Amino acid sequence: MSPCARASTSSTDHLSTAAQWRRTVSAAVLLAAWGATAQAQDVATGGEEADRSLEFGTVVVSAKRNPIDSLPTSTVILEGSDILDKSPLLQGVDILRNVPGLQVSTLSQGAFRERFLLRGFASAGEAVASFLDGVPLNESNGHGDGTIDLSTMIPEEIDRIEVIKGPFSALYGNFARAGSISFITKNRIDENLASLSLGSWNTQRAALTLGRTGEKFSHYYAIDTYHTDGFRANSETRRTNLAARWIFELSPRSTLRIGGRGYSADWDAPGYLTQAEWEAGQWQESNTILDGGEKERYDLNINYNYRISDSDSLGLTAFRYATDFHRWRDNGSPQTEEHNVLSGTMLKALYSKTGSFLTSNDSLLFGVDLLREDGDRRTWNNTTPWARSLLTADGEYYQTTYSAYGQIEMQPFDRLAVVAGIRYDYFDLSLDRKQVVANQLTGLVDVFKNNMSAVSPKLGATFDLSSSLALYGHVGKGFYLPTSFDKFLNTQLGPVDVMSYETGLRFKALPRLQGSISLFRIDSLDDVTREGGPTGPLVNSGDIRRQGVDAEITLDITHELSWLVSASYIDAEFRNYSTAGNVLSGNTPIETPPYFYSTSLEYFNSARSVGARLAWHGKGAIWLDNGNTFRYGSYAYGDAQIYYVNGPYTIDLKIGNITDERYAEYAFSGTAPGSERYGPARPRNVTLSFRLDL
Repeated sequence: MSPCARASTSSTDHLSTAAQWRRTVSAAVLLAAWGATAQAQDVATGGEEADRSLEFGTVVVSAKRNPIDSLPTSTVILEGSDILDKSPLLQGVDILRNVPGLQVSTLSQGAFRERFLLRGFASAGEAVASFLDGVPLNESNGHGDGTIDLSTMIPEEIDRIEVIKGPFSALYGNFARAGSISFITKNRIDENLASLSLGSWNTQRAALTLGRTGEKFSHYYAIDTYHTDGFRANSETRRTNLAARWIFELSPRSTLRIGGRGYSADWDAPGYLTQAEWEAGQWQESNTILDGGEKERYDLNINYNYRISDSDSLGLTAFRYATDFHRWRDNGSPQTEEHNVLSGTMLKALYSKTGSFLTSNDSLLFGVDLLREDGDRRTWNNTTPWARSLLTADGEYYQTTYSAYGQIEMQPFDRLAVVAGIRYDYFDLSLDRKQVVANQLTGLVDVFKNNMSAVSPKLGATFDLSSSLALYGHVGKGFYLPTSFDKFLNTQLGPVDVMSYETGLRFKALPRLQGSISLFRIDSLDDVTREGGPTGPLVNSGDIRRQGVDAEITLDITHELSWLVSASYIDAEFRNYSTAGNVLSGNTPIETPPYFYSTSLEYFNSARSVGARLAWHGKGAIWLDNGNTFRYGSYAYGDAQIYYVNGPYTIDLKIGNITDERYAEYAFSGTAPGSERYGPARPRNVTLSFRLDL
């Protein structure tokens, strides 16, 4: 049964997505009077020096630096053309598959979230702060804290992606303990682009973008549709994205940008394989015909930028989003249903300044944020499929975050740049939850209130040893909140401190060889554990250390052939750590491999307009439980691609998983033997794509 049919079971006591969207539009009209965020222009580059940009959303702070320089932490910038040319983009997760030092994967359970591995943190988004034009993509208290659904983006819109590894930047607070990802869409566009992809298992994707640029008014529209039957039974997925953007040049010094987005998806989920099913080579779990889900998300973003002078800018932002998420799972009862409704409103103000007010070359950014999030989470155990029976959990929550942050870059000497920042976050938390007695909701409501705060200082420096060699390093503090309802229910808990240390080297040793290597350590201090036995109180106690080496190298073998490699070595362990009576000290946290890597050969002959790419990816074995008793082994797989460019036309053929490796993109376990579960990745597959610049 399609999840579309299941939607009729939604109870009327929930705020419908349509009603939320009407409220969203009304709020946005009021917010427009307040203002929106900065939209500054990149300063032109040239000669031996280039403008060094630090961007948050659409606010740019620039300072003159050597091109080898960047923030004093590992960073990756991918241009939009590279994203589109490297691979046909069928799923949202494909946008990030070529980011060095970052591994992304799907759960193979529909279009509702992805998995990230960065700096030793394996998460569904709770360790990676992600933004689209400054709008947070992390859902604070939805289906897991920090959940990110990359399917809500249209790849053809993306101008560039900026990845900051580690919790160094003062611009990012919650969810940034492993790093941050900022997706920046194209702004003023005078082009039309159409693309069509056809692939294995009746997979189709079509996208159309239309843009026009005028002296006083520019506008941009995009649509994306996707369908696949999936490589496993009961895994059909459907989604649609719409986006629009209008830009008004109000004066030579001020710009107003208004953008709206809508996303809708529904899917059938094939479930996870048991250990016996995995070892038998099966592709299908026994009881999954009831699994599936559906999701809608809408947002409205208003940005206003005023250029006070050639060196000063003030940006104001207001946005509103609403998400409605359903999930059905066959747990033998015969079914559980989860319904999450989440909405948020954010106000932001940023001031940026460049010049020589402290040293010979400085840039300053100061900002304040107010984020209000309202959510409603309910779960049912249904005795009849898609007919709600026993309501087992009911909680309405409110989370207001007040943030202030500043970051300054100074250049006291020609070869030295120093970056210092500090961030303050205050969380006002409230939860209204119905009481559960003997697995029955009593109708009585418990009200819980809590508040937490975190201060996050940062300090780093970059020293240019030569025009082709730069040494950098930093120390910074981040944080993360207790998960789920724990942060509402337990007033004794506070944020978990995260200390980050890194030193690295960026080089361009030869005209055709460039790259970086870094040593990092991230310590999570006073993690949330359970004191005593399984029913003991939650406390801040126990440390986790993640350290390792990141390396990225690009070698232009010829003008037409390049070799790229990125590799990460990770050593992670619990330190002085016990929870619920279990001593974990010395063990490795779940899902953290000792290494992962990607390497590729890329060829392009401009005279013949032909390109090709051969890539190989690998990942080491992971523990499936924190007790380190259940393990999933290492694997490696390859992809091949060939494409042809002729004027406005591009034809692209990709073969994924060319060796037909059977491996699990996601694996997990309980604490008892036989509790292992596996989400297999796609077997060998073919995708043919066409792109036309209209």
